[in-house]
Amino acid sequence: MTTMIENSYGIVKRLEYVEKAIEECRPKAVLDYGCGTGELLTVPLAKSFPDIKFVAVDDDRSSIEFAREKNTGLGNLTFSYPDELDHSARFDLIIASEVIEHVEHPEELLAFLRDKLEAGGQMIVTLPNGYGPFEVTSFFEAMLFRIGIDAAGIYRHFSKSESSAENNVPSDGKCSLAISPHINFFSYGEICRLIGGNGLEITNYQPRTFLCGVGFDQILRGKFLTSWNSRLADSLPPWTISDWMFTIVENNSNSSGNSAVYKRNRYARFRRLINEKRWGLR
Repeated sequence: MTTMIENSYGIVKRLEYVEKAIEECRPKAVLDYGCGTGELLTVPLAKSFPDIKFVAVDDDRSSIEFAREKNTGLGNLTFSYPDELDHSARFDLIIASEVIEHVEHPEELLAFLRDKLEAGGQMIVTLPNGYGPFEVTSFFEAMLFRIGIDAAGIYRHFSKSESSAENNVPSDGKCSLAISPHINFFSYGEICRLIGGNGLEITNYQPRTFLCGVGFDQILRGKFLTSWNSRLADSLPPWTISDWMFTIVENNSNSSGNSAVYKRNRYARFRRLINEKRWGLR
């Protein structure tokens, strides 16, 4: 069982979702692609399943070096850069958690991960709803920041629990030291079509939490409120919540040879621009 404290991003709910998948399929090797520092997912998993080999990959040097220095005692866990990954390696389970919203060509990521799947293997993909409560609050925070109002800083300053462990979680609920704002904003239909159109099939879907982001993070604290936030998401339509979790398998019946491509609409292009300006990348 995890000792992490649940928060508005459902970090414990996500961990338990992956743990359940591992318990059911008992993989020999697991790849966590886009692992960040691994603090919220890869490391707890490696500790819970010491007989399983975990390979954690990220292209952010600061995150990988931090992870390597901090987790020298886990013999079943290796942190690597993408170019260090064995080209012939295949994995029974692949995790891509809060990754696909950051990459320039998400269809290429899906194709790469599909190629890394062992026959009969599974993939777990989690991502934010591009039109959900989290992204709405992120948009307003970025707009306020552009006019000189640091809303996130204000909330942190007045938060009585600023020093608590759950407050040391980045804005997307994934522990990473990289500055990598979201550049893709998927609707539920878009992500389902992208997955299905790239030789993959969704076998399980679970919502994560209803509300998270600046403002909500400071309110939704404690066991009662975080539990309510999680349970409410379970009863709401996918388009209303903040984050989705999918279990995916290869679909060999999709033999058309054509891959679905994500095309950013005007809203997504504008949101990308605002995010990149917010984080000083433009």
